[in-house]
Amino acid sequence: MAARPPNPVYSRVLQTVALGWAGRKVVRIWYPSADHAVKPRLIEPYFLEPSLIGHSSYVVARDRGVGEMRTFKLERITRAEPMTETYAIPADFDINRYLSGAWGIYHSGDPVEVRLRFFPPAAARVRESTWHPSQKLSDGPK
Repeated sequence: MAARPPNPVYSRVLQTVALGWAGRKVVRIWYPSADHAVKPRLIEPYFLEPSLIGHSSYVVARDRGVGEMRTFKLERITRAEPMTETYAIPADFDINRYLSGAWGIYHSGDPVEVRLRFFPPAAARVRESTWHPSQKLSDGPK
């Protein structure tokens, strides 16, 4: 992986979220919403996930504001503050099961079946990798 340029905001965010996760402390983050407005959220970090795609990192967390699990890209968090309040990750939470239907780190409810066709030279490259645990590959017409 190529070295990323120094980013002190990202470094502070990563450290704060990682310490919150390790110590089971709630973290307040400032994160852009769908309308691009940066808003504070209280999260309970359940898992940190680096992704080779885009050289990014994510936190899978319970968002207290909506009471649901969410995935936040650490590079989009503009500020993070540790809180003193603690939380517990449910004993039955399994990150592998949670992400089993995800595409990379993206988790969004019900699975969707997708069929893709590739030009033969591209198909050979596609076969080199496992893109999703449920994938099925087949040869098309010659």
